[in-house]
Amino acid sequence: MPPVKILVCGNIDGKFNQVFNRVATVNKKNGPFEFLLCCGNFFGSGDNSEWAAYREGSRRVPLQTYVLGSAGRLPRHLHPDADDDELCPNVVALGERGVFTSTGGVSVAYLAPADGQHPSAADVRALEQALLASSAAGVDVLLTPGWPRGVTRRAAVPAGVYTEETGSLLTARLLYCLRPRYVFSGGLAMHYERLPYRNHQVLRDQQTHVTRFISLAAAFNAEKAKWLYAFGLEPMSRMARADLVTQPPDVTECPFSAEEMASAAAGADDAAKQYFYATDGRGEPAAKRRRQQPRADRPPPTPCWFCLASPEVEKHLVVNVGDKCYLALAKGGLVSDHVLILPVEHVRASTEADDELWAEIGAYKQRLQQLFAAEDKAVVFFERNYKQSHLQVQCVPVPSRVAPALKEAIQDHCDSEGVSLDEVPPLSDVRQLAPPGAPYLYVELPGGVKLYHKVAGKLPLSIGRSMLACPPLLNMPDRVEWSQCVLPNDEQTANAKEFKTKFKKFK
Repeated sequence: MPPVKILVCGNIDGKFNQVFNRVATVNKKNGPFEFLLCCGNFFGSGDNSEWAAYREGSRRVPLQTYVLGSAGRLPRHLHPDADDDELCPNVVALGERGVFTSTGGVSVAYLAPADGQHPSAADVRALEQALLASSAAGVDVLLTPGWPRGVTRRAAVPAGVYTEETGSLLTARLLYCLRPRYVFSGGLAMHYERLPYRNHQVLRDQQTHVTRFISLAAAFNAEKAKWLYAFGLEPMSRMARADLVTQPPDVTECPFSAEEMASAAAGADDAAKQYFYATDGRGEPAAKRRRQQPRADRPPPTPCWFCLASPEVEKHLVVNVGDKCYLALAKGGLVSDHVLILPVEHVRASTEADDELWAEIGAYKQRLQQLFAAEDKAVVFFERNYKQSHLQVQCVPVPSRVAPALKEAIQDHCDSEGVSLDEVPPLSDVRQLAPPGAPYLYVELPGGVKLYHKVAGKLPLSIGRSMLACPPLLNMPDRVEWSQCVLPNDEQTANAKEFKTKFKKFK
């Protein structure tokens, strides 16, 4: 199938006749285009006198057009029926936030805050939830009037734009989490096309597609800056992965940092708390508190079984040692290749991990995924930060055939135990979900699915094992308690040696 042709324009500001005449000409000459998206103001601040002819039907809009904002917010003389999203034939008001898939398969997400520029944390949350609830494979196009703060980092900066001041940090976080392929903004009424940027870290993350940010000027502006953008797009739902993730030669690194995005999620930009991100009573982001609290102030209990320098560590189970963490077979593992990722020094939970430790944990996860994939297995990672003193990321492989059933079976089992595991946005991490010291259960499943439970009362200590041992999955009810699965030391040593040999093959 040929690419879907799309037109995008900046602020129309009531210049309906000029704009729609130009659109008709472009569509006739270079089309057919499937639709026109307006990423700025549709109506102007004046009387919008040209609009009546389109609303009454004496003039026709030449192409299906989608505009940002709610029909219910328009003055009645422009749109009498607040409940009707069709403003006139071929013009639809999208609303303030949401996602839709076009006839040609293009997924379009949009966010139009009431003030026209800065979204609230609730706006961002609602759009993330709408995307999770949709059937879209991802976001091909994102429309947002306001600029994401910091988007010009590692790229040319246009005059009048201040990287650390222009735009919204929450809009930046939206780009960071949703990873749209194209982002269009009309709020600053200026033309700017940023170089495409990566949505992964080279040599650390799995390669993924790039994002292109494009700001459009107002229609028929005096400077004759670009206000109408025409392009063809192959929807990601139809693309082979190899084609989707191809990196253009002018690609840059991502302009947004994980730490900055965690601050945005905690409400640092808009003085509002997002639903699952925590701040303390001063509104201070958890990531900042972690940096300010020296690890020396948090001494380990004596003795700690998992600090690598401790005499209590069962070193015959250790299979690999990194700079910040190490890998060991689980004593009394649920399955024979059940392993743990553990910090070398004393860290109580992921929520206290610094960026270097977090990155190394992620690298171990990737190597384990590669190892188990070679054995036709998927891997489940979970952490129970409840009644334990040292961070343990449990890594349990399961047969690939049960992977599609994991989410439903795990949630059903946890529900039966009185534990509500809620799905969270795929690009969030547990350091954003809970403040340091808060108890939780956190699960990562194949395919990027993440589940989180905030512990308010009690939590069964074997919940992580029992959810995987349940009948729909491993069906190992007799192996729920680790103490019943401990092997003799010589067998543990042999298993560790075998796993160490396998693990060395995956870098």
